Amino acid sequence: DDALRNLGKSTDPPSTDAGNRWLAATAIVAAAVARHESRGCHWRRDFPTVQDSWRRHLPVRLDPEGHPTIGRLDRGRLSA
Repeated sequence: DDALRNLGKSTDPPSTDAGNRWLAATAIVAAAVARHESRGCHWRRDFPTVQDSWRRHLPVRLDPEGHPTIGRLDRGRLSA
């Protein structure tokens, strides 16, 4: 876990690229887990239907420890 977080801290181009890919993958998975529905190619056995209430963007940010946190974007405003 620490090794993955440290990938983005290197100035070596291959390490930076791997860190950026890890960061993007982390954001995608965090948003997918937070979404309680199935939509498009994202299908969940525990939430098999589409719900209009989830038709919105889910902003993902890193907390100070580097863990992803999910916000909610409603009508162009970000809320926690």
